[in-house]
Amino acid sequence: MATLFTGPWNYHERRDGKLGAISKWMQRAHLSPKTRARFDRALDQLRALPKTSWSKPNPASNIGDHIYVIRFSDVTNQQLRVFGHFHDGHGCFVMTFDGTEKDNVYYPANYQAVGKRHKATCDSDFQGATLEFEDRCPVCGHEENGAA
Repeated sequence: MATLFTGPWNYHERRDGKLGAISKWMQRAHLSPKTRARFDRALDQLRALPKTSWSKPNPASNIGDHIYVIRFSDVTNQQLRVFGHFHDGHGCFVMTFDGTEKDNVYYPANYQAVGKRHKATCDSDFQGATLEFEDRCPVCGHEENGAA
C-alpha cells in the first residue's frame, strides 16, 4: 500500500517561458513588502499541513477538481489568490496562476478550467513544465530559503 505524502510541502510553479508564472506575476504586480510578507506567511503556514487541512480557516482550500486556492490580501485589502495543485510524486504544491476574489467570485471567471488545464500539463511533464519556486524545494537541491 502506497503512503500518502503529507508534507512538509515543497513549492514549485508552472513554467512560463524562462520564468515561472507566479514569479512573473509578482514582478508585474510589484507586490509591496507587506503584501509579499502575507504571501510568504501563507506559504509557511501551509507547508507542514496535510492536504486535508488545506481548508478554511487556513489560508488555502480545495475549490474542486483537485485544484486549490491560496488566499491572502494586499495592503489595500484586495483579495489576491494563487491557484495550484499537489504533485505528490515530488512532495510539492505547484502554483500555476494568479487571480483575485471579490464578493465570493473568483477572477478569472474560468479559474477551474484554467486550473485543470495547467494541472494536466504539469502532471504530464513535471520536470519540463514546472520550476522550483524561489529555492523552496530541497528535493531540487536547495535548502529552504537558502542557496544551493
